[in-house]
Amino acid sequence: MSPEEEIIRAGEARQIIESKMFLGAKAHVLDQLAQARRAVPMTSTDMHSRLILAEQIAGYFFDYFEQIAQTGKLAEMQLEERRRQQSLMEQGVAMFRRFGRNAP
Repeated sequence: MSPEEEIIRAGEARQIIESKMFLGAKAHVLDQLAQARRAVPMTSTDMHSRLILAEQIAGYFFDYFEQIAQTGKLAEMQLEERRRQQSLMEQGVAMFRRFGRNAP
């Protein structure tokens, strides 16, 4: 995937993770899982294990969007660095043309 595509994808991910709907859903799901885990009797280790697994899977799901957003930030930095290097190269060429061997 190109840096430009990663940046677009990251923007989409940021829109999702910053939306009130997503934030509310995330808080609700994690809260419901935590409540369910607290309500299960201590002797029900199998159910505790299942709920912990569900919390982990929910975490992976929510973290996926954040990872995409972070990858986009890295792509933005890489793209900016390329642009900066290109600009420096263009400035060097312009200086050479202006002050080089055969300059007027």
